[in-house]
Amino acid sequence: MDEKVEFKYSLMLYVILVIFSPIAFYVTIDHVYLSYNRHNYSDMVYSGIFFLVALAYTSEAVYLSIWGKAIVLTNESIFIGASGYTIDWTDIEHIGRSVVRANRSEEEYIEIYVRDPKKYIDLIRNPLIRFFKWRTRNLSNSPFYINLEKVRGNNEEIFRTVLRFYQNNRGF
Repeated sequence: MDEKVEFKYSLMLYVILVIFSPIAFYVTIDHVYLSYNRHNYSDMVYSGIFFLVALAYTSEAVYLSIWGKAIVLTNESIFIGASGYTIDWTDIEHIGRSVVRANRSEEEYIEIYVRDPKKYIDLIRNPLIRFFKWRTRNLSNSPFYINLEKVRGNNEEIFRTVLRFYQNNRGF
């Protein structure tokens, strides 16, 4: 039986970005207008760069929150949308769950422990991210994780579904 389960991103990210975008746009346009009136063209360039970066980040986050897949589970592998990793079930040593508490907030994570992290870290195309993941692989519990606060649905149900797929497809 070939089964596939997908979890989407939370819409809270979309709501925050819809509120943030007009404010960033207004501040940028206002700053460009004031810089133009003062003939300070370098400030206009900096404001334009800020606006383009904010627009790129916002449009990517809106795209992911509406059409993107946060987690895709198949009988062969798990796909983590936030990082772009596809990890085979047979390469996973075990799956855990953790809660991080900071500044009166809690974030829940699914941590995926792989047998050979070097195999997946070497697949990262960006050399800076690859170097950072390699250097910090022993500092955290696992370099592969899913932030459940950014996934739409019940955290307990998502964890149980991922665990069920792992237990049914791990290969032994």
